[in-house]
Amino acid sequence: METGIIRDARIIISCKAWQLFAQECEIPYPGNFWKQSIHIFAPTQRDARLLWIKKRKRLAQACSSWGQELVRIFWSGWPKPLCIRPDLGKRLSGDYLMSHDPLIATPTVEIGALTVTRKLLDKIIWMIENPKAKAALVRVHDEAQLVISQASAQLIAGATVKEAAQRKRAEYWHPYDLLSSRIRISEQVRDLKNGIIRPEDTRYDLSWRGVSKDGLNWRTFSNTYETFVDELGIAYQFSVNSGVERIDPPADLIVV
Repeated sequence: METGIIRDARIIISCKAWQLFAQECEIPYPGNFWKQSIHIFAPTQRDARLLWIKKRKRLAQACSSWGQELVRIFWSGWPKPLCIRPDLGKRLSGDYLMSHDPLIATPTVEIGALTVTRKLLDKIIWMIENPKAKAALVRVHDEAQLVISQASAQLIAGATVKEAAQRKRAEYWHPYDLLSSRIRISEQVRDLKNGIIRPEDTRYDLSWRGVSKDGLNWRTFSNTYETFVDELGIAYQFSVNSGVERIDPPADLIVV
């Protein structure tokens, strides 16, 4: 059963996602994300049909880029909506919309497994409002990657967003880089809990070496990190990636 704060978090995230979608497609009517579909509520049948006629291609393309299955356009007094599927964009234009800057869709934010606090929710909302940012949220004590943006997941070879959000740093960081990072984070968490520093004082840039699941693809990741402690006393690291570079496998490490 969802707690009240998780339910509220889902509502807030859905509202933020709708605001971005409506802005992208220039939709003047209210709407929301519901499961794997996007709902638009036009005031009249005429408004609904005009919207379908004028924007069906754009809505189909946006539906595809947001990872949704259907756009439904409702109007007052009529329960059966007009529907637009993502492949409509292909039928109308002869090609799919290709995006090199993927947008984040509401289902890719895995918040069900978290105890969502205000500070965590602020970070999740930031990820929704900045869909091009390659962002991730890691819990410090077990180094579990709990929340990851769609854009960040694109950096992980052979993994879905859900799979990427289940990884732990020990599975893909170079051991030496991970050890150095642990020492730094431990000092930051101690100082945060003692009130010596603030979260903004913990921001730093770091490049570290990481490997794909099969142990063959090594790359250097350049990230900006911020460490913070939430209202429950749990420490997290929030990161935004600024670049990735392929490298040769480290000579001092053999992954089997």
